[in-house]
Amino acid sequence: METLMDKLFEPRRNVVCVKPTRLGVVTDGVIALKKPDLINLFEGISSEFVLIPFLCNGMHWCSIMARLSTSEVFYYDPMLSCFGNQAKAVAKTIQPLLSPSGSTRVRVRPYVFSLRTQTYSYNCGLFVLVAFEMFCGASSPGVRRSLGHQ
Repeated sequence: METLMDKLFEPRRNVVCVKPTRLGVVTDGVIALKKPDLINLFEGISSEFVLIPFLCNGMHWCSIMARLSTSEVFYYDPMLSCFGNQAKAVAKTIQPLLSPSGSTRVRVRPYVFSLRTQTYSYNCGLFVLVAFEMFCGASSPGVRRSLGHQ
């Protein structure tokens, strides 16, 4: 995940990618990283897009995507499963850190786009990476034929 994220987004100055190892495993919606470290992680971020992949319970990739220019935080679960509740909890934890002055209200909502729902349990990481690309402005990869849909 980290290697592909670096290749895809490192050249873009308006994108900040938080390494999955920084947050640790999310268990039942709780981030492993301690609160002071979490605050330091987001301190001073001014890029337009913030991308945060994470593992729910060590077995399923979900993500948080923030668009700071519009004060929005999105959570994404490729399977639209109960892991979405964990992703939402993580988004709610991160929400106040993206507007530390409290002057701007940051909205949290699910990320909905034209990619189909993940149906195989092994390709959630790929879905998260495609969601990141589309969130940052890439076109849809071809909804039906891409990502192993037969």
